[in-house]
Amino acid sequence: MKLSPTDAPKFFGYKPYVILTNSMVPTLPVGSLVIDHAIDEDDPIPENTPITFKAELQGQQVFVTHYFR
Repeated sequence: MKLSPTDAPKFFGYKPYVILTNSMVPTLPVGSLVIDHAIDEDDPIPENTPITFKAELQGQQVFVTHYFR
């Protein structure tokens, strides 16, 4: 699981996130840039796709990036 600052800017609907921990190494090394965009809740997610979602961690809302397999 990866955490990212919530203040990253959006560009044409896409938002960059930086991988901060080594939990997805070697697929996504620390420092990798993941660029996500919103999809409809019912849209299928292809395998091997990084996804980012909001979660609560220690009482705070954070963005988490996970590699969907």
